[in-house]
Amino acid sequence: AFPAMTNGAPNDWQNTPPTGPSGQDSGYVEDSAWPNWIGGISIGFGALMLLGSCLGVAGIFLTPWGLKMAGIEAPPTPGPLVIVTGVDGILTLVLGAMLLTGGIALLRRRESGIRRLKTYAQVRVALALPLLLAGFWIMGPSAKWAADLAAASNDFKESKKLPVTEAEREAAKTTEPSTLQIGSTVAGSVIGLVYPVILLVFLGKPRVREEAARWGN
Repeated sequence: AFPAMTNGAPNDWQNTPPTGPSGQDSGYVEDSAWPNWIGGISIGFGALMLLGSCLGVAGIFLTPWGLKMAGIEAPPTPGPLVIVTGVDGILTLVLGAMLLTGGIALLRRRESGIRRLKTYAQVRVALALPLLLAGFWIMGPSAKWAADLAAASNDFKESKKLPVTEAEREAAKTTEPSTLQIGSTVAGSVIGLVYPVILLVFLGKPRVREEAARWGN
């Protein structure tokens, strides 16, 4: 008898044992999608933090300079605001860099990415209360500084015979933080903890640790 032919070739593939991994005991592990999600989100948040830190620090220090260039006698930036903005800017740069590099390492399936992201999350959670207290500390000086800036702008307009609206006059009188400002500070502190807590919970799962142990550093 002749072997069965398919397109001129013997059809002996049916008797060939499988060479690829299969079954529960084969050692084959399907590539998970979570490193792509966590890595991509971390990179995005890290980049935004770096950008926001640079813009925030620049805004605090360049606002008086810009007003003076326009001919407006701007009041100096309050000391507490300079201190908190400077420290927060440095911390945000460091944390943003940890998120960014940790996300990149995670996309490359490196165990160091998990360690870096977990370190970021732990530091961010530990800083939550100090940052909230710092936000309350600068709330009063910030409100007064904003009112002084508005008053300086109004004086400049009046000297140039330009109209000043009632809203602008009211802004120059508001020297105390509003309920909205207080609520925004608290809400921002709580929202800032969401992603770090998610990282700590998810990256601490046993299956995640087991999978990451196979990646290498």
